[in-house]
Formats: sequence, C-alpha cells, structure tokens
Amino acid sequence: MWTSGAKRAAQPAAALIAKGRITPNKLTVFGLLLNVAVTPFIVTGRFYWALLVYLLASICDLLDGAVARLTDNVTQFGAFLDSTVDRVAEGDDVFAERIAQCGCEIGGHCSPRAVGQTEMDV
Repeated sequence: MWTSGAKRAAQPAAALIAKGRITPNKLTVFGLLLNVAVTPFIVTGRFYWALLVYLLASICDLLDGAVARLTDNVTQFGAFLDSTVDRVAEGDDVFAERIAQCGCEIGGHCSPRAVGQTEMDV
C-alpha cells in the first residue's frame, strides 16, 4: 500500500522531470551526491540541514524509477546503478553516524563526547 501510494504521489513530479533532459541515471547519481553531502552536516551536528538534504536525496531516489518508467527508459544498467547507489548511500549514512557518535569533526580529532554536545558543554 505504501509503495503504490508513494508511486502515485511521485507521478506528477516524475512527469514534469520526464519532459526535460534529466535522465533517470542522472537523478540516481544526483541523489547519491546529495546523500554524500549529508555527511558533513551530520558530523558537525547540523541535523536539520542533514534532514533537509537527505529528504531531497530520497526524493531523487523515488523519482528515478518513475521517470524511467514514464520515458520507457527502464534498463538493466539503470536498475543495477540504482540498487548499487542505494547501498553506497546507506554505507555513507552509517559512516557519518559512527563518526558523529565518536565525536569526530571534519579536520578535528576524536573525543568520546555525546552527539549534539558543543565544545562549551564538554
């Protein structure tokens, strides 16, 4: 039920994108880039920005298949790319969360402080 509802909700946006020059594979790769862009936000404790960018990445993931079906551009490579990018994105999410749990900041050092704590709290 959730899948069919999500697909129905994505149809108008997918139809709009399908009219342009954005291919399903471009959407997939853009979604991966957005997902990787979430990492610094998580690591530095900017969780609202992380959520916003992650939602945009998720929308790209939702739309790539819909655009492929609408443009009759469903390929084995596209399915493989989408599946592989999903696994890479999940790995990147886990990586970012583990760094945040450790208290690491990009360019900094690791200390066992709680996620969300500021330097003044330590």
